[in-house]
Amino acid sequence: MNKKKIKEKREKIEKDFQKSMSDLEKQINELKESGIVDPNKIKVVRVNLPNIDPKKKFLLGVVETIVSILLFFGLSGYIKWVNYSSLYYFLLLEMIFIVGEIILKKAIDLLMPKFAVYSLGAFTIIASIISFVIALLVAPNVSINSTFSLIMFFVIFLITRAFIKTLIINRLFMRTRKNKPVL
Repeated sequence: MNKKKIKEKREKIEKDFQKSMSDLEKQINELKESGIVDPNKIKVVRVNLPNIDPKKKFLLGVVETIVSILLFFGLSGYIKWVNYSSLYYFLLLEMIFIVGEIILKKAIDLLMPKFAVYSLGAFTIIASIISFVIALLVAPNVSINSTFSLIMFFVIFLITRAFIKTLIINRLFMRTRKNKPVL
């Protein structure tokens, strides 16, 4: 994309954002004036998201994928939740899950951006569940040991990955730089 198209796209996004904010303020004022809701109980929380440059976003995606691969493989060594005839089939199951999850997340981001914002990222759990089920159904020569082990593995996987991802995001994006004196 050339710089003119990027600038136009950014201006359109900012214009849509300003329109959404003014619509929200109108709705809040209508609620206050209607008397249905106590005006003192209406609270608005505004979150200023950091402007993440594409290089760091790509880096985060690569790191998140590597963490998912290692965590999936590592946790499967501790929790015996699936039987497979060859390591190849297990790696195929893992790749189907991770690629499917990435595709579903991007599709939801692109097709339903308001849903992605309103859900505060909870849609990623839905994308993970759907891609996990699809991976289990599509991967050949893979069978589940027990339902409890499957659920336990998946819950521990999601929680641990979210924790590691939060640490990585804090390290990459939220760290403040200290001004060092120039010698």
